[in-house]
Parts: sequence; structure tokens; C-alpha cells
Amino acid sequence: MTIYCLAPVGESDAARDFRLRQFEDFFNSSGMSKPDDTTCYEDCQTGYGARVVHWQQGYMRSMKAVATGPGETGERIGIRARTHQMGDAKVQDETIFHSGYREWLRLMTAGARRDEAARAAQAEAAQ
Repeated sequence: MTIYCLAPVGESDAARDFRLRQFEDFFNSSGMSKPDDTTCYEDCQTGYGARVVHWQQGYMRSMKAVATGPGETGERIGIRARTHQMGDAKVQDETIFHSGYREWLRLMTAGARRDEAARAAQAEAAQ
């Protein structure tokens, strides 16, 4: 995830340090004032070691409201989204994390493939 924290030109070192610490604690990729959400990714990593308990899969909340494709608004402004959701905000809606989960899966899968290829190359070189 990449989040950009903008700063005023000429900001003092002390003000910059304070602003950056506030930014890290208060903002994240899903919006602002979500410090509990910043632990989501770390908690997921821990939880992936658990057995699957389908009724507890929080990432599925509000999936009935999600439609495939960018939708009319996305198409109009040129967004190529996999999914979209329109309508009133839903309490406890976790669909905002899905793109992050997809990227996490892509990165972890690519890393595992690289590690496997490196192990295979080392084993071949040792023979």
C-alpha cells in the first residue's frame, strides 16, 4: 500500500515529525480516523494460520451489495474496476479492503514462487 502524506513547504523539523506520527496513527488507505483498520493487515497475517470458519469470514460482509465491473460511474470516468458498490454506506462493510487483499495475495504468491525457484536453483547447483 502506498499512502502519500502532503506537507507544507518550509515546515519545521518538529512540526514534520509530529505531522508524520499523527498521519501514521490516524490515516490509512481506507480513509481517515481508522487506526483500528491499520491493524487489519497484521491481524489477517496471524489469522491465516487458523482453520477456516466460514461464518466468521468478515471480509464477506456486504458482498450482496457488490456488483462486477466498474459500473456506470466508473465507466464514465474511466476507472477499470473489478467490482463496484453504489448506495448508502453500510455499517461494518469490509468490501473496501478487497483490493488490498487481492494485492496482498498477488505479492505473497509471487514471493512464494520466487522462493521456490531459488530453492530449486540452489538444489540444482548443488548436484
